[in-house]
Amino acid sequence: MKAALYFDSADGFGQWHILISTRADRNLREARRADKKTFGIIVKKIKELSNGHFSDDNQKRLTGSDIDIPIFEAKMTRDLRLVYQVDCIPEFDSEVERQVIKIFGIYTHAQLDARLWDSMSRQLARKGKEYKLRCIFRNRPHHVGDNVIMPASFPPQTEPREEEVSSAATSVPVEYLEEVRATEYVGSIAYAINLPVVLGIFADHDVAHVFAVSPQEQQIIEHTSSCYVLGRSGTGKTTTMLFKMLGIERSWRTHSDTMPKPRQLFVTQSRVLSGRVEEYFLKLMESLSLQGASPQELANIARKKVDQRQEDLVDQDDEANWRSDLPTCFSQLRDEHFPLFLTFDRLCSLLEADLASSLVRRGDASVPLGESFEMGKHDHSALNGDRKRPPLSYPEFLQQYWPHFPEPVRKGLDPALVFSEFIGVIKGSEEALNTPERFLDQYAYTSLSHRSQSTFSTQRDSVYFLFQHYMKRKRSAGDIDTADRTHKILGAFREEGFVGKAVDFLYVDEVQDNLLIDIPLLRSLCKNPDGLFWAGDTAQTIAVGSNFRFDDLKAVLYRIEVSPSRGATVWLSTPPRSFQLAVNYRSHGGIVRCAHSVIALITQFWPYAIDILAEEKGIIDGAKPVFFTGWDTDTVRYEQFLFGDTGTRIEFGAQQCILVRDDSAREKLRKEVGEVGLIMTLYESKGLEFDDVLLFNFFEDSTVDASQWRVILNAMEEGDRCKIPAPRFDATRHAGVCSELKFLYVAITRARKNMWIVDCSARAEPMRVLWKGKSLVQICTPGTDVPQLAVSSAPEEWEKSGRNLFQHKRYFQAMHCFTRAGLDREVLVANAYHLRELARSQPLKSPTRSQAFLATAEAFIGCARTAHYDKENVKRIYFKNAAESYMHAGDDPKAAEAYQDACEFTLAAQHYRKAGLFDEAVEVIRAHRSEMSEPVANQIVHVARLFYVKESRLDNAIKLFSSPEEGLEFMEEYDLDIARATLLEKMGQVAEAAEVHLSEGRPLEAIRLFLSDRESVHSASRGKQCLLAALWQQISFGGASSTSDGAKNLTPKLLGLASDVSMEDMERDEISMFSAFNSRDWTKMLQLGKIFGNRNPAAALFCLDVFFGTLPKIQVSSRQEVGATLQTFLLYIQLLASTARHKDPCGTSFIRKLFNFEISDQMVLVKAGTFLHGSLLHSKTAFRDDERGSLVTTTDFLLLFKRALADRLSARVESENELCRKARALQPCLQEAVLGSCNTTSCDKDHLPGASFTADGYNELVRLHLLQISIFHTVHFVQLPNHIREEQFAFWLRRLYEVMHPPHYLLGHPSDLNWHGMPEAETSRKVVTTWLRHLLYTLDPGSATAPNFLPVASQAAALMFVVAPDTAHEIIARAPFFNAPRPPRQLIRPVTNEYIIHDLLGFLDDRVYESISAGVLFLRHVLSNELPIHVDVFCDCMDHLCAAFVIYRKYERSLTLHGITLPRGWLATVLAGFDKLVSRDTRLIWMFEWLMEEILGHLFSRSRAYIDHLYFNGRRLADCSGRVRNIFIARIFRCMCLLGYNVGDPRLRNQILKGINSLRIHDRLLPKMCSRYVYATRWEDLARFVRLPPRDSKPDELIQLYDSRKRRDERPKEVTGVRLVGFKTIEELKVLKFHKSVLETSNLRAEATAFVPRQISPLSMDLNTAAESLGLPDDITEEEGGDVLDQADPDEVEQTMDNQDMVYRTNLGGDTPDTYSEQHAQAAQTLQVIFRRTRSKHRKAPRHGLPSARVQIFTTYLDASQRMIWPHNYYRLLFLGPLPHVVLCLEQSKAHIQTAKQKAKKRLKSAEHQELDEVSERLTKLNAMLKVVNRLSKALEPKSDLHFRRNLVELVSYVVEVQTLVEQLPNDKKQALREDLALGLKGIVQEVGPPKKKAKPELSVDEFAM
Repeated sequence: MKAALYFDSADGFGQWHILISTRADRNLREARRADKKTFGIIVKKIKELSNGHFSDDNQKRLTGSDIDIPIFEAKMTRDLRLVYQVDCIPEFDSEVERQVIKIFGIYTHAQLDARLWDSMSRQLARKGKEYKLRCIFRNRPHHVGDNVIMPASFPPQTEPREEEVSSAATSVPVEYLEEVRATEYVGSIAYAINLPVVLGIFADHDVAHVFAVSPQEQQIIEHTSSCYVLGRSGTGKTTTMLFKMLGIERSWRTHSDTMPKPRQLFVTQSRVLSGRVEEYFLKLMESLSLQGASPQELANIARKKVDQRQEDLVDQDDEANWRSDLPTCFSQLRDEHFPLFLTFDRLCSLLEADLASSLVRRGDASVPLGESFEMGKHDHSALNGDRKRPPLSYPEFLQQYWPHFPEPVRKGLDPALVFSEFIGVIKGSEEALNTPERFLDQYAYTSLSHRSQSTFSTQRDSVYFLFQHYMKRKRSAGDIDTADRTHKILGAFREEGFVGKAVDFLYVDEVQDNLLIDIPLLRSLCKNPDGLFWAGDTAQTIAVGSNFRFDDLKAVLYRIEVSPSRGATVWLSTPPRSFQLAVNYRSHGGIVRCAHSVIALITQFWPYAIDILAEEKGIIDGAKPVFFTGWDTDTVRYEQFLFGDTGTRIEFGAQQCILVRDDSAREKLRKEVGEVGLIMTLYESKGLEFDDVLLFNFFEDSTVDASQWRVILNAMEEGDRCKIPAPRFDATRHAGVCSELKFLYVAITRARKNMWIVDCSARAEPMRVLWKGKSLVQICTPGTDVPQLAVSSAPEEWEKSGRNLFQHKRYFQAMHCFTRAGLDREVLVANAYHLRELARSQPLKSPTRSQAFLATAEAFIGCARTAHYDKENVKRIYFKNAAESYMHAGDDPKAAEAYQDACEFTLAAQHYRKAGLFDEAVEVIRAHRSEMSEPVANQIVHVARLFYVKESRLDNAIKLFSSPEEGLEFMEEYDLDIARATLLEKMGQVAEAAEVHLSEGRPLEAIRLFLSDRESVHSASRGKQCLLAALWQQISFGGASSTSDGAKNLTPKLLGLASDVSMEDMERDEISMFSAFNSRDWTKMLQLGKIFGNRNPAAALFCLDVFFGTLPKIQVSSRQEVGATLQTFLLYIQLLASTARHKDPCGTSFIRKLFNFEISDQMVLVKAGTFLHGSLLHSKTAFRDDERGSLVTTTDFLLLFKRALADRLSARVESENELCRKARALQPCLQEAVLGSCNTTSCDKDHLPGASFTADGYNELVRLHLLQISIFHTVHFVQLPNHIREEQFAFWLRRLYEVMHPPHYLLGHPSDLNWHGMPEAETSRKVVTTWLRHLLYTLDPGSATAPNFLPVASQAAALMFVVAPDTAHEIIARAPFFNAPRPPRQLIRPVTNEYIIHDLLGFLDDRVYESISAGVLFLRHVLSNELPIHVDVFCDCMDHLCAAFVIYRKYERSLTLHGITLPRGWLATVLAGFDKLVSRDTRLIWMFEWLMEEILGHLFSRSRAYIDHLYFNGRRLADCSGRVRNIFIARIFRCMCLLGYNVGDPRLRNQILKGINSLRIHDRLLPKMCSRYVYATRWEDLARFVRLPPRDSKPDELIQLYDSRKRRDERPKEVTGVRLVGFKTIEELKVLKFHKSVLETSNLRAEATAFVPRQISPLSMDLNTAAESLGLPDDITEEEGGDVLDQADPDEVEQTMDNQDMVYRTNLGGDTPDTYSEQHAQAAQTLQVIFRRTRSKHRKAPRHGLPSARVQIFTTYLDASQRMIWPHNYYRLLFLGPLPHVVLCLEQSKAHIQTAKQKAKKRLKSAEHQELDEVSERLTKLNAMLKVVNRLSKALEPKSDLHFRRNLVELVSYVVEVQTLVEQLPNDKKQALREDLALGLKGIVQEVGPPKKKAKPELSVDEFAM
């Protein structure tokens, strides 16, 4: 291999070896093209020098005599000079060094500058004294006096040559740097003139040649074993790799007939580096191909070179993908593919493809190794289009992961370092390979050595916490990172072994960019342990995620080689050798020293961060980098930096670059200075070189703050360090500085000539101070001359730079260069690639990703159309790129078109198929089948047939079948029933086609076909039946429609079919119903609902439910409208409630039809889109998805059904109830009715004039309230919250009381009540009684002081005596509050301790002597103690007491009622219960009068405290209008006056007059209805006022009774406002019709007990005694004008009333509630325990899922066993034990298979591409499994013949089949059935062996040893 790198000399050359620089090579080629004569002269001169002819013209010294290393010129023509130097280099294949001639270039006389060559000579002198002597030494001439001198030879130097840098040495001036570089002296990169070189120059062929290398580089190239090469950037690591590869390749070519071709593989992370190295290697190889060329061939090559057009711009990856000779799998690589240059990503892709193929071959594709390995059963990778998603990059991590981590944990951490720690340490370290999870656990990570992993040595817990969040988010996002990819490939290697042929030589460049876990993967590829070449520089680790050192690399490789699997023998003899390269060929000494200072900082503070190497040196010196600082960052003008002090704007040149930290910094700079040139980020610049680099704001944009940067000041000299304070170094706190220094090193080493650093921030100050202290930079501050940085470039230079950037995939920068070069087409191409990069960088779920790829595709289409006509291959590349972009954008049709243009017909057909364009796909196959993959073409044709058939495109499909019968078989095989029906119809089999449509859920087509078959009666009947069923399925309860496609259009079509069908009346009404619903005719729906009634409950409930879906506006409707609405709504609610409470809804056909559900195998199918399905989805009921809806068990369905309807009922009633509460028609306005106007703002009550209030209106209002109460009562079985139920009860009962007992007589009176006029009265009264009982029984007397007890109790008790007079006393007497053992003190009358609730009940019952007195005492106690009470109840009691006082007192004194004048209602009420045999105590008349005066005082008071206890209409009276109080005041006036009017005692009348007149002192403005009483001066005025008729009507007129048996002159005279009514007997009065509205009912009870004279109780005697003490006379005489009261002073009576309460107690004589016995209590307790046990058992019973199914199956088999005869008990045990477990497995398997089949059929309907094959195969398999299930189910069912035959062998075989079936289920299903299956197998299949004998205890002989 060594000899292969060296070549024979060309003809005519002598012993002096000639080395030429790149400048000289360029000069020779230019001369060859320009002037052959001049070229010949130059070649002749070189030959002379080669032969040692050193004449004076050939050896004239250019340098001065004081210069140590002379440089000579050789004169060729008058103006041309050849400049050269005598150099000394090692001899090939020997141990000596030999003199050679190194030609720098060809110059004109004017171009020669002595200063340049003096500077060059001084640089050469730095190689040392020995080197100088050997260059100067000359052998003696061959002949004396001759000028022919042969080269001298020297022994090799014993010590390495060190550069000598004296203080006098100066750097190369800036203006000469370009020329020095052109001579390529900087690295001695000059190559010898040999045969390939000469041939290349003669052919003008752009090839590369092996140049002279340094001795150390030569050692690396010639090293025959594995090696590690460490060197900083630009030291020639890659060059040594290439030359070694070239030598091996040329060696093989020389001996190809005797040795196999070596497989050489070059791998690097950088795509740019890989492409550049491959290009350079090909040029080297091309130079070898010229050796055998003839002169004529060389001439042809030269001419071809001249005519060759500039190569088109194509991404090298696109070209690689386009190459037909490069396979997709690594194992398919052949020898001709080597040497192979790949990126590590591309290498992994090849390996992944191999592993995926291996999985497919093993049939294990369902278990993919990773995302990149996923392949289907058929290879549709091209069809699927999207490339695999690349591993997660750091920018994606920063954007999509880092912001989602917990802020407190990530605060202060560098995301780049954290990501590096995740990938490089936790997942990418060698230790991670030995963990099952392939990453370190927290303990292992925190236990790592702090020395070897120092970055987060004190923060590892926080980092690992973030790592756990990272892994969780990565899994959820479906991402993989580079470590995941490597781990999976290595795992596959361990399981499967390496697939393919290993390579012989492996070269890994920039190895530091890899993870440590990548090393075993790479090592696995090479079979030769001596063929490994690892090169890199850990200081260049710019790839985030890399955490790498060469020491770790060596350790990993050593452990691999000595592992037991390898034998550990090879490395013991030939271990790899380490080499270091320290000479930088890229940059001059000024830049190199500055870069090395950065490396020195890293190695000083972080010695384990990078590998420590010898100091890097530049072979020539140069200008120091310039550091611009001192400017104010807010006022600095960047133009001054960029364009100099002149201010003339000059664009940066093609070889100049501005480096910024990131994209945001670039955009910021562009805004400041515009498009001044190339602006690149640090990451983009890696691998690129520029003459001049401006590093802009590197420190300012750093994530490390200034305080952390100051740690580097510790590296200053000891003396300087004391002057500038620096923080103490902390490895963890300052870890970010290490990463920043690596970036800084990369930035500095990008420059070849000039390095400028612009940064005025505080962060830059520490580095500036350090560099200044070490004299490594030149500081440029304000006031100094600012050099002009920008230089101009020619268009050719811009083009060259653009193409270079394009090759490095810097497309945006390439666009800039091409724009400057004026190359519009190249700009378009670069823009297309730039758009593709932008599109690829967007997240997969980004909404703009598709648009970005569309723009990319259009750009590539434009590139293809503008490409040169003869660049067909390039056009195809652009079209293919466009197709891929369309594919990523989701535009498969355009992708297919582009693939067609690219002549990729297989991909075109696949994408047409993916887009559903089967016509186009078939056409492509028809036209280009010979150019396509045959399997793919066959597959698409098969899919096209399936697609056409399932879409019913039979005209297209029929072409693919040999006959219709074959088509029917195909459709039946794939369950394509719809297409089969269509074909059957075309074949004339109409009925069969209709049944097929019906079975597939297409009723419209089925009905159409049935009705079209007019010749068949059965078809017509079937059609009508299906028509109504279809309508019910489309529109079920609640107006729910089917959710299937086209459901909204199906109903009109069905109705259209019904128009031509003859039907019965009921059927026609149902059709009308659906038509009305469809047309939204709700009025018609209401009419039909009433018509259907109970004849068709389903239709009736449907109509009414739809109608009341939107409730009428009850709140603003009239009373008649509200009545009609409530009556209909009650009917609706009753239907709904009865349906909800139905015992067997599943077994009732009309309910199934109404709610559209089906029963199947103890399961209920609740169809999607129905009312019940919506309820199911919002409930916790377990269900199983079905194609048509959801399946639930019967038990669960019953609960769901009742709950859903109960919720519907509750919601509807609740909504209607809220409207009724606000309905105006139910609330007449009191002010409007009584006063004629209402002053309440926004009054929500009904404003009706008083004249409109009649007895009929009164009864109608009562009826409306009773209807609403009945409506709300329908939800009694719904579990409403207690507080809601009780609040509604209280509200409506209060409203009912206010309606039955209006606050004013103008609105009506209870005596007007006509129960018989209300159809709902009987039911409603029972409901109200129930409500009142509940309300009374829940009242708590402990809340007596609260405003809800006494008002509710008194109101409810009074209402109870109206609606249930017969049972009112008993119900109230049994109420807990009535029998409270310790009532509140406020409810106890003093002294006698009488409970006033008893007084209230006695007064309301009105059956005992003390009834009137009880009422008076009740009111007095309430008023005296200011207990809460409704003022209207208080007034109602006073009205009744007044009438009772008048009637009973009159009868007691005269035994007649002649002359009584009272309102009609009062008379009717009191007389209805009048019993002349039972007297009443009327002695408290004065107290009653006092009560009326007192209540008037309360109402007249302006103090709120006096009336705060009074309530009206649900709120405090104090909060009501004063007009409302006036109404009640006038009512009391009327009551007082009527009392005085009928009791003719002057004292009483005077007291009444006095009491009323006393209200004048309030100086209050009163309405006329009150003021006429208050300002009356005589009793006669009051009598006249009370007789005045009511305004506008006589609803409660005054009636004066007279005995018609008296003489006419004894009859009373008619008085205005009073109607005379005559009577003969009191019994006649009790049923007398006082007005046109007949009193339909009476409180007289026929069952009342006969009168028994009442005995005076002792308590009554106490009352008599008290009366006697007041001096009341025994006899009562009548005087003119009325009765005379007891002869006592009213003042004395009032004074005595307080004492009277002390001796008077009421004894109601009513029945007391029975007490419950101990047996009753025990019975109740027993019932409670039983109820709780039953409820607990019901709750614990499984109701859902597998447990519920298990219980149902066991119950079924238990019931069946009880009906069977069991001659043998063993089979019965199997029947009741393990067999139900087996049947459960069978049923669950069947359910899963049916579900899977429905899903497959559904999937088949939507499948449009490769899924059709998979679905068809799955359907075939599922059908076969379903047949097995049905057979086994029939064989094992309880009534099967097997159980009667009891064949155990047959039973075992069936159970084994069930086991086989279960094993085919998915894992989750198998796990769920695992226990049941095991029990079944254990009990039936497994044989029970004999019992194991117990081991006998061994005899211990030790005891006998004694």
